Amino acid sequence: MVQLPAEYRHEPELGLEAGDDGMDVVARILAGAAGYLRPGGIMVVEVGASAELLMARYPEVPFLWLDFERGGDGVFLLTAEQLDEFRDSFEEFTNAGVTVFGVSADSPKSHLAFKEKYRLPFSLLTDRGNQLRKTWNVPSSLFGLLPGRVTYIFDKKGILLHLFNSQLRAEQHITEALAILQK
Repeated sequence: MVQLPAEYRHEPELGLEAGDDGMDVVARILAGAAGYLRPGGIMVVEVGASAELLMARYPEVPFLWLDFERGGDGVFLLTAEQLDEFRDSFEEFTNAGVTVFGVSADSPKSHLAFKEKYRLPFSLLTDRGNQLRKTWNVPSSLFGLLPGRVTYIFDKKGILLHLFNSQLRAEQHITEALAILQK
């Protein structure tokens, strides 16, 4: 960031500090967008000069590149159906060979409805009686009003590499997990 010209420093840091290739934010947008679009919905994203890099990273995705009357390039459109179809291509965790599970005390029926509503590409497990939560000492949050939210990262041998605990910073669970996986 320090090396950037002053005029760039008015842009959101998240967009400018987007990994070595500049695509981290775009990858996260693509991975989560299907959960926010209704059937028939569209998403339009500007990647500017990173268009070729994006196509190389996701060669199977049929990006529709938009042309504008007054010029400009690097803007694509994808439909909700395309995002669903290629969702696994966008999943950073899947690409890293990681298995993801969500765990809560909610019923299997509730999990199924939640998974369908948000089009989740991973399994949700029911922790009946909060046995797993107790075994792993997952703390409650907000003075015991809410169950805690903890992310654990294990290697293939089952060794704990990282633990992140935050009820209110849900997005940071993803950010921290991906940072550990990229090491």
